Amino acid sequence: MRNCTFESCKKSATMKNYISEFLGTFAMVFCGTAAMVVNDITGVITHPGVAITWGLIVMGMIYAFAEISGAHFNPAGPMTKASMNPARSLGPALVSGQLADLWLYLIAPILGAVAAVISCKLVKDENCCDTDC
Repeated sequence: MRNCTFESCKKSATMKNYISEFLGTFAMVFCGTAAMVVNDITGVITHPGVAITWGLIVMGMIYAFAEISGAHFNPAGPMTKASMNPARSLGPALVSGQLADLWLYLIAPILGAVAAVISCKLVKDENCCDTDC
């Protein structure tokens, strides 16, 4: 049994969070951008292949690190000037007056929610959305 004070255990857990976030973000940026570069040079991976690479590395890193740190990676911001969290793009866009791409941040969450409900209805039992589930 490990003998540690609350503070030392808390510091150890915090360091594990930082390390897991660093490793997850590094893996995502490395694999995702590598797929983009290889596709630009060779054209072999194609756009769907790049998207699948990003999706699989996100999934892998969530499975690997969600239990430790919650898997709050966000490599999209530095590369695309966008964010996975619409609030991080919506506020600055409103304040700066750059509204050209704002529609995406307003419509995409709604379309995603509708797609999720339809997908759920397609694969779950008839009573999947009952209130007493």
